[in-house]
Amino acid sequence: MGYVNVYEFGGIEDWTGEIVTEEASDNAGGEKAKLSFESFDGGGPDFNVLIADEGIVSYETEVKYHSSDHGEMTGSGFDKIITFTGIKPGETTVVVEERSPIADNLDHKYRVTVDDELNVQIEQLSVKDINEDAGESMILVIDGEEYPVEWEENESVEALKELCPLTVKMSMYGGFEQVGSLGESLPRNDEQITTGYGDIVLYSGNQIVVFYGSNSWAYTRLGHIDMTQEELTELLGNGDVEITLE
Repeated sequence: MGYVNVYEFGGIEDWTGEIVTEEASDNAGGEKAKLSFESFDGGGPDFNVLIADEGIVSYETEVKYHSSDHGEMTGSGFDKIITFTGIKPGETTVVVEERSPIADNLDHKYRVTVDDELNVQIEQLSVKDINEDAGESMILVIDGEEYPVEWEENESVEALKELCPLTVKMSMYGGFEQVGSLGESLPRNDEQITTGYGDIVLYSGNQIVVFYGSNSWAYTRLGHIDMTQEELTELLGNGDVEITLE
């Protein structure tokens, strides 16, 4: 039997978690982790899962109704359960987009870690109301084209906003990143992490790094570009670029 971490959310309120027991499948290799979200028929929110590095963890979804005699379009409540299975050791970010025609649209962001035995652990990073945040986030432009970014909520990002508009000439380095000087130092909260493609970090307090590959070092997280690895390699892996933050 394997132990499964279940974190339940009912909107923007603080999360609560509990440990439950589940039979581990033969090919899973390690303990799975689950996220459970409440919804209902006839207008309840739906959920879309975005994994930064799909080579580290996979997921499956299922729906469990609160009552066995539910009927469509009657407001019957159900849980949308997302089960994560480790593929290889590493760390990545997961965003669960909560979208509803009648309620707040939320982005739930998590850090997912898979250890050497393929046990999966989930850590909540943030819950963002995208309706309230519209127009407040920085815009990232690379070589003249705008790209979608999920920015962290920390003092480094707030300080970076104060520098905008800002143009940085980037340079390829190591075959996995583009790095450029910000011209001044920002507040930093470095931690030893393994980055994935699309991650944006602060290095040494005064350099911004955008990854199209992976590296392990002490960085402060700034954000994540919502693109595939192939798209990022094509964009960032063929020569130096220029980025603009607005």
